[in-house]
Amino acid sequence: MTNKDYHAHSAISKSDIDLFLQSPKKFALKKAGKLASDDSPALLLGSAVHKLILEPNDFESEFIIEPKIDKRSKEGKVAYSDFLELAFGKNILSPMLYEQAKAMAKAVLANKTAQKFITDGFAERSFFSTYQGAEIKCRPDYYNQKLGLVVDIKTSANASEFSKSVGNFNYHIQQAIYTDILMANGLAVNGFVFIVVEKTPPYMVGFFTLSAKAVEFGRECYQSALEKIIALKAQNLEFPDFAGLSIDENGQINQKIIQEIDLPAWVYSKGA
Repeated sequence: MTNKDYHAHSAISKSDIDLFLQSPKKFALKKAGKLASDDSPALLLGSAVHKLILEPNDFESEFIIEPKIDKRSKEGKVAYSDFLELAFGKNILSPMLYEQAKAMAKAVLANKTAQKFITDGFAERSFFSTYQGAEIKCRPDYYNQKLGLVVDIKTSANASEFSKSVGNFNYHIQQAIYTDILMANGLAVNGFVFIVVEKTPPYMVGFFTLSAKAVEFGRECYQSALEKIIALKAQNLEFPDFAGLSIDENGQINQKIIQEIDLPAWVYSKGA
């Protein structure tokens, strides 16, 4: 299954769960094909780095480098129009972003520990399972069959602060749901490692794994989100614009339109 086909499949992914936790309506719009995709430079860089590390021979099928063209001139406008036709369906990388991606990929591929982790297995393969009747999916960056190890590649401004990224981007949920889906498909998961490469020279590479406590919390989070999604679908409720949903003791959805919030802990620490 291609990456494009995987993303088009209706099963619920980790990124879908992230979106639901942020806004149930955005989740519903995405599933209906009415939410614009995120083509930010950060995501584009991450995708290019993944491709260059794991599937370099297939890079040109998904990415194309933007040529240096003076778009102000008549000839330049024609040349750029021709380029856009050639680039249709592909991700366009600026020369600067491409060079950055190549340097980051080179740093990972030159690392002996990383080499050990991304051999003896396969990259970018799609897997499916179910949770309480809901179809779920994942597409691990790499699965090391020899070690029974799931490998995920992340980019970071500062690898030493990766724990913050885990919380901000729900990587604990990712590890939990990927682990459960792979095991449901009969694969051993003896470990899960994040390979983190920094975005600036000298492109330091770090290796991280989450505690059992963090993974179990991630499991509770993704299962709770799926149960809410299932309950909403069962009651045929329109997805609201807010994320304040809870299920009462009778299994009914409570929609909290006005949500109470508190100050961050650091504000209280300053004292009155």
